[in-house]
Amino acid sequence: MDINLFISQLGMSVLTPSVITLFAGISVDLSNDLNLPMDEFDCYVEQPDDGICFVFTDEAMFLGKDKQVLGSGPLYFSGIFLYAEGKDNYSQFRGVIPFGISFTDKHEELVSLMGVPTWQRMRNDGSVAADRWDNVAANQIHISYSANDGQVVLVSLQKPNFA
Repeated sequence: MDINLFISQLGMSVLTPSVITLFAGISVDLSNDLNLPMDEFDCYVEQPDDGICFVFTDEAMFLGKDKQVLGSGPLYFSGIFLYAEGKDNYSQFRGVIPFGISFTDKHEELVSLMGVPTWQRMRNDGSVAADRWDNVAANQIHISYSANDGQVVLVSLQKPNFA
């Protein structure tokens, strides 16, 4: 799976023909496979055997339409989670992770690769739990690290909400 094709469609409505075609190529029918739970603004297409989860956000939330009722507009393709082996019972994503990121990377290596993160979460023991870079190719990248060995366990690629 070429994840860069999916990244190129982040921020697009699920009604966009290129988004529909892209997901159809991995046997996901966006008109039938998406179900926004009541009073929620995100829904997911999970593919644990492939180590990936796709996030879709309600139009009102994604575009910041304060007066629009949740669930009344289309969903927007807003994010991608790429999993390391065993994280949240997912198999490891086997494709190429964008921006030179690897599941064997640790915080220090990613700072060398991507610069100082915009945001960081520390554990009680002083180790880094997560980093976020806010504008990498117009996307937000959030990395979670293993408490055991400090390696990447989750890569989240998101198109920031316009709200």
